[in-house]
Amino acid sequence: MTASPANYRHLNRMRLLATLPVLVAAVITTGVNYLQALALNEGVGNGGWRDSLVRSWVNTANSPDLVATVVAGLVHLVPVLLLAIIVAGFWERIFSVARGRPFNRACIVIAVLFTMLSHPAIPLFHVVFGLSFAMVFGYAVFGGDGKTFLAPALVGAVVVQVSFPGALNDHPIWTGLNGHDGTNLLAAYHQQGQAALEWNGLGWWDLFMGAAQGMMGSTAIPAIMLGAAILVAGHLASLRLLAGLAVGMLAGSLICLAIAGGDPAAGILNFPWHWHLITGGLVFAMAFIATDPTASCGTNHGRWIQGILTGLLVVLVRVVNPAHPDGINSVLLLVSVLAPVIDHGVTWFNIRRRMRVRLRT
Repeated sequence: MTASPANYRHLNRMRLLATLPVLVAAVITTGVNYLQALALNEGVGNGGWRDSLVRSWVNTANSPDLVATVVAGLVHLVPVLLLAIIVAGFWERIFSVARGRPFNRACIVIAVLFTMLSHPAIPLFHVVFGLSFAMVFGYAVFGGDGKTFLAPALVGAVVVQVSFPGALNDHPIWTGLNGHDGTNLLAAYHQQGQAALEWNGLGWWDLFMGAAQGMMGSTAIPAIMLGAAILVAGHLASLRLLAGLAVGMLAGSLICLAIAGGDPAAGILNFPWHWHLITGGLVFAMAFIATDPTASCGTNHGRWIQGILTGLLVVLVRVVNPAHPDGINSVLLLVSVLAPVIDHGVTWFNIRRRMRVRLRT
């Protein structure tokens, strides 16, 4: 049964509400990480127009205070978010007029999620390019809300990531990002093993609270958990899918630890499961992308399978691909494509099982 437009409007309002804690946290964590990186790279070039704005509005020479943190965070997040909403709204208006249907405000949710999947120093041209691709080829051509099979924001983020993989190579401030969704910690662990955790000077609790560079929406785990709780309470996110992803990630980590056998030379095979959970964009992807109803399985068993497969593949990519240590975006794109196949297999199995039961009786 196809959901009514009113149901989709309610769904999008709830998803937008769930992103509010993440948006607020993104301002704080982006500001903190920027000012800390700026203090370490004070004499190294210029970080672009954002850097110039922050330096002109606040005194970055002093120890970071709340005002400087908020200003730095807003300078990085607000232009991206506003431009993303304008671009998404533009394409939604074009297709709504061409097809004679009402304007759908779901484009705002897509714009917000795309912003959260972007790095703080993303050039504005990349926002226009990636979100235009997402709105046209990941959303509108399929008919809009409820008719796509991929999360449009994820499509846009992956297109930007693939099209501009070296965008931050020469940036003097955001040096901890690998690609557009990675983390310096994973890349360092590939080379230095357990010593990388000490070398970065970040403990597990620090990373949990957002003290690491990454996608703007991926660093503050408490805010993401609050958003996930809103989605689950509103029946917009499947606990089976979330639990399956956690199980898959844990199983993959334990398998890697068993293969490593405690050998320090095994590198990232020794990466503990509880560090896998808080590094990169895994938690944000679990809460807001993997649970997208258009990109996830519709059967209960399928949700378990999709979640476990996602967790296993994320660990696999991190272990075997040091050039792109996080890999959550590409994994989610692959598993989203497989979701209809998984549902078909689960349905076929259930039909066959019921047929056998009837033949026995």
